[in-house]
Amino acid sequence: MLDQLSEEFSLEAQDLFDESEESLLCIDNGEEFEPHFNSIFRCFHSLKGAAGMFELNDLQNHMHKIEDQFEKEKEIGKISKEKIDYYLNAIDYAKEILNNTATKEFNYNFRNDKNIEEKTSKDVPTLDAKKVDIINKKKSIGSIVIVDDEEVICELLSDILEDYGYTTRSFTEASKAIEEIKKIKPDLIFIDLKMPTMDSTEMVKCLEAEKMDIPVCVISDCLTKDRILELYELGVKGFINKPFDSSQLISLVNSIIEQKKTMRLLNQSIHFILYQFQDIDNYLKKNGKNNIRNSFKAELENIMILRDKLK
Repeated sequence: MLDQLSEEFSLEAQDLFDESEESLLCIDNGEEFEPHFNSIFRCFHSLKGAAGMFELNDLQNHMHKIEDQFEKEKEIGKISKEKIDYYLNAIDYAKEILNNTATKEFNYNFRNDKNIEEKTSKDVPTLDAKKVDIINKKKSIGSIVIVDDEEVICELLSDILEDYGYTTRSFTEASKAIEEIKKIKPDLIFIDLKMPTMDSTEMVKCLEAEKMDIPVCVISDCLTKDRILELYELGVKGFINKPFDSSQLISLVNSIIEQKKTMRLLNQSIHFILYQFQDIDNYLKKNGKNNIRNSFKAELENIMILRDKLK
């Protein structure tokens, strides 16, 4: 059970990183301090607990130090812009630890260290650019990647989706799309049924091999029942026929993304229970409450089974 959750943790962690970044930006923009403080503290605490549960010691130690520092901000009742930048950099460093890309130590001495660095690489945004990205992401109701070898189809789909409030990225080559999908982790992917170098089936299998749990819709004008069944078995969530009906398209997209958000909330609830389970289990074990321990474990496993059936 824990091995399965460990594979899902990186996705859950990204949501927690995003939530804490957005709340920091809300404070930076002058919104009420306390609700955003509580949201950030919950994210930091959950990340620390989960990292400990999965024996990610470097991440657990980092989040423990950041959580302790952040908790002291409650006494002040506000956070300076410099401190907000410090915590945004601390979140970036946590991501690097999780992805095994950290190349140097993070200095936790805020006053004496220049944690807020000028980043000159064109591939790494400056802190101001990062803030703009976070704000733009918050304004969007979801991000969608479109993969079709016909540029006109990409443009048409993008126009419809962006008019409704989604952000889109379009690609005419599947290989380039996959590399970008790894970076931005969109909420939904549209893939053309037939493409010159990689068809929809091959691309879905490639995404699955990369452990990218992102819903996929297929674009086509010639779907047979057998093909639809084949793609459903691969995990494809929906289909859209050419020419597009705007209302049907938006209805399909909204439904799939809402389902994804609901599943994410369910996962968060399960993870929250499991993050606390170790302490509870130790207490029950110490006090000889094995019947309660076994009952609790059985209920958790049942919840996990039911969750998997909903996927």
